[in-house]
Amino acid sequence: MTLIPGTTPRGALIALAGDLALVPWARPRAPASERAIGDWRNALGPEPLEELAAVVHRAAHDEHQARDWRAVIIGKTRPLKPGAIDGTLIRVPDTPANRAEFGSVGTGDDSSPYPQVRALPLTDASTRGLLGMPYGPSSGDKPAGEQSLLDAAMTRFPHLFAKDRIWIMDRNFPGVARVAALTLATHFLIRLKSDITLGRVSPVLRDGSYLADLKADGMSVRVRVTEYWAEVEGQDVPEMFCLITDLTDIREYPALDLAGLYHWRWDGSETALREAKDSLRGSGPGTGPMLRSGTPGLTRQELAARAASTEMTRGAIRRAALAAAPARRGRRAGQPVRPRDLSHRADRRTIIRAIQAGQAGLEAVTSEIAKHRVITDRDRHRPRKI
Repeated sequence: MTLIPGTTPRGALIALAGDLALVPWARPRAPASERAIGDWRNALGPEPLEELAAVVHRAAHDEHQARDWRAVIIGKTRPLKPGAIDGTLIRVPDTPANRAEFGSVGTGDDSSPYPQVRALPLTDASTRGLLGMPYGPSSGDKPAGEQSLLDAAMTRFPHLFAKDRIWIMDRNFPGVARVAALTLATHFLIRLKSDITLGRVSPVLRDGSYLADLKADGMSVRVRVTEYWAEVEGQDVPEMFCLITDLTDIREYPALDLAGLYHWRWDGSETALREAKDSLRGSGPGTGPMLRSGTPGLTRQELAARAASTEMTRGAIRRAALAAAPARRGRRAGQPVRPRDLSHRADRRTIIRAIQAGQAGLEAVTSEIAKHRVITDRDRHRPRKI
């Protein structure tokens, strides 16, 4: 159901049957009715799908630990694996149970057309692989909601917040206690809002960065600050970028490299979210609910199924990249194919066709996925007003 947004639950079951529908059964076979499928989903509950998602995401983490998928290198002698963290809202059908459980955002009085779930995907910035995704109610302040999910992620997924990774985050996540906890567990690169005060404690270092104390609520944490301006198509962006990190070695992690690394937050979070939402029914501004489930339990079940299926399709892309022949022409001619060079939409459609046909093996599926290339790093720009 999560991979085939344009069909009914009954249609999804027919697709899953594949060639089994052609078997001459002793008794006539008919697909289950919509009501029967709903009864089965209610009886199943969300826990088995949540367990499946946890297994899939842990396997993705282990794969990324075993194989170096990095498309961007940060660190000369101690390279780190970049990850990206960003929140997203997912609309659900407007039922009293969903609204009471998840709430909504936008007006402050819970009068938005649809209730929403707030999710926090933790992705590998190089492959867009989904390594974990806590979620919770959407009501309340956006930064506070995303910060609480990050706190929960650090408790639930301690293996993701390790010293071999650096997590790239936007301006919603700073907090002295949270930054201190991140410093102890992992590495981070976080953009600051302009209203956050930093107390500089060092002269400007050779690479242009400086050390400062981030203070609040009687706590203080030492960070390294990189400030810079960006230029797009020959024009200055009218805002300064201010990044903080726990990495203080300017030779190993110079400020220019950190500024270049922050660019990957967009690829690791925003692009990954757009691809994942491509298979949502009615996705897009103002077009209706994205998920199908009318109760909180079934919404949890559907979210877990979506988190598992999204990562399994990305796993197929990574397998296809390993088997793909390098391009003969273009800027990456002769170079190994990266997962981000293959089309996620073509990947999902190829998998659906293979399920429906019931005949294609894994090798044939990955070979087909490898044919659909996309051109990355084109430096395209659209004015923010659009």
